[in-house]
Formats: sequence, C-alpha cells, structure tokens
Amino acid sequence: MLLLVGGPLLSHGVLFWMVPKVIAFFYAAQIHALWESTFLSLVPTWFAPTSPAALATGLVGAQEVREGLSQVKSPGMRLEHRNLCGRELVLDCYNANPASMEAALRWLAARSGRKIAVLGTMRELGAFSEKYHEEAGLRAAACGLDLLVVVGEEAYRIAQGAREAGMESVLTCLEPEEAARLLLANTQEGDIVLIKGSRQERLERVADEFGRLVGCSTGLATT
Repeated sequence: MLLLVGGPLLSHGVLFWMVPKVIAFFYAAQIHALWESTFLSLVPTWFAPTSPAALATGLVGAQEVREGLSQVKSPGMRLEHRNLCGRELVLDCYNANPASMEAALRWLAARSGRKIAVLGTMRELGAFSEKYHEEAGLRAAACGLDLLVVVGEEAYRIAQGAREAGMESVLTCLEPEEAARLLLANTQEGDIVLIKGSRQERLERVADEFGRLVGCSTGLATT
C-alpha cells in the first residue's frame, strides 16, 4: 500500500496533493464519493487524509487500496480496540491535540449504539489551552454522546464547554482509576467507550483498571 505524505489544496473542484517531487490532482467530488462509499470503513482516522492520495496518483488502483487498507492494524493506543465484558473500549491515548481530538470524536459519533467518551488533558497548548479544551467539550456535546467523562484537573474546561453546550451527562474526576469506577457504574454491554488524552496522562490506565474491576482480561477486540 502506498501512502503519500503531503497536504491537500482544493481549487475549483479539483484537489491538488502536494508531495515531494509529485503533484497529484483529481476531481474532488469523484474521489470523495469513492472514499466515503468504499474506504472509510476500512481505515483508522489518522490514515484518512493520505490514503486517497495514493489512489489519486494513479500508481495504485482502487482494488489495491481496498486490499491494503483491509490489512491495516492500528499501533498500540491509536484506536486500539479492547473488548472488556461486552464493552468496547477504544484507546486513542498515545497522544492528543485539538485536531486529533476532533477526529476521534467524529469517529465516535459515526458509531452506532451507546457512545461514551473519556477525555483527558491535551498537553503543550500554552496560552491556548483553556480555549482548545473548551472547544473539545463543545464538540463532544455535538456528537450525541450518552456520557462524557473528563479526567484531570487541567481538563476541566472540556466539561465546562460540554455543559455550556447543553450536555447534561457529564462526569469529572482527577485520576484514570476513578474514571474506570465511573465507567463501571455507568456502562452496560454493547457500549463503545473512546479514551483520548495526551501521553503524559496515561489514560490506558482507565482500561487496565476497568478490566481489573470487572475481572476481564484486557484483550484486543476482533474487528
């Protein structure tokens, strides 16, 4: 599978993809329709911008892209799926920034069934930290979540943003282990739980503690 590194530029319905020594272009409407109908269900969010570029260059065909994406395995803590006693915990906590937080929430919003997000601090945002955390809360509220759990003292603005947007099912805590106890009391079989935060927050401890509490092994989900 070919993945190109670069950035897209949209002009008059044509998408130009800028990569080292290569300029790929294609009709945006056509590739968008093919992407939405064929590839989106096969690929993690962090491949979404680059996978269509491989197709656009003409160096690979649609079937090759489809076969390649079907074999993609997420690295640890990047949309890593764990089944714990009927709950699907999705760990996307290797790192977090405003863009990846938005992408993860969009991914969760597209899932069916009861949807829960456990969100922690996004580090290294400097003077914009409060603004970006509050915006994350606004986005979470717009995703139709059944529950939002916010972890960490510095992440309180996420809860504030969600509540200001009218979301009522918002819980806060200071430690990942406490978040696991909140999940134990507020989840049921069939729920999907997104866990997202910066690496320093070590939010994988939410899944580890939840598995310990329910007595289930922390195994990878079959997808």
